[in-house]
Amino acid sequence: MREALTALVALGRFARVKRGVRRCVPGFDRPSIAIAPKIAWSWYGRGIDKLRQHQTAAGEANIAQAKSLAAKIAEAFAKHGIEP
Repeated sequence: MREALTALVALGRFARVKRGVRRCVPGFDRPSIAIAPKIAWSWYGRGIDKLRQHQTAAGEANIAQAKSLAAKIAEAFAKHGIEP
């Protein structure tokens, strides 16, 4: 249940990123990772958000964490048209 909730929150957040919203609602950021820290989607999405805010080190660290959890996470995002 937690994983499904986290995935939905993360997907909503990514939709905002894709539409060009520079800063997503902070409430989506920490809670999704705090609830289920092993969901690569949350880490990768936060990494993209950080990169788009020019927080390169933080963004790369989040993306690295996501890739450690799911090696093909970048390809999964790319299928949805979302890339760093």
